[in-house]
Amino acid sequence: MVDVRLWVLCPQTEYSSVGRTPALGAGGRRIEAFYSDMKTKKEIRPWGWAICFAQTDTYTGNILFIKQGENAELKGSIYCLEGRANITIKKDTTEILLLTPSYAYELDGIVEAKENTLLVLIESIRNEN
Repeated sequence: MVDVRLWVLCPQTEYSSVGRTPALGAGGRRIEAFYSDMKTKKEIRPWGWAICFAQTDTYTGNILFIKQGENAELKGSIYCLEGRANITIKKDTTEILLLTPSYAYELDGIVEAKENTLLVLIESIRNEN
């Protein structure tokens, strides 16, 4: 059985079809979630908010909203839906990249939002056994 979740950016939506108020995204748009068996919860963070839309034994999927001027330390695969942000990667040297819509990156570093930024983050779960 495949568990499918669909995220739709809805500029005119007032309420979702499942009776929850949609989250406000970057640019004033609303995010409406249609999902099967998982209850999602918006977690307020110092830099914005996160909504977990998928969780298995091996990965989690999140929608992240990072407010303009805020930083978030992230690790995983990211995809930018809206906004612009700098990615700072520190390995042997420090590298700074610009993240813009439709850009994807495997990240272990800091995201600094240059404007309100909406991201998809997929994180691997590593068992310590």
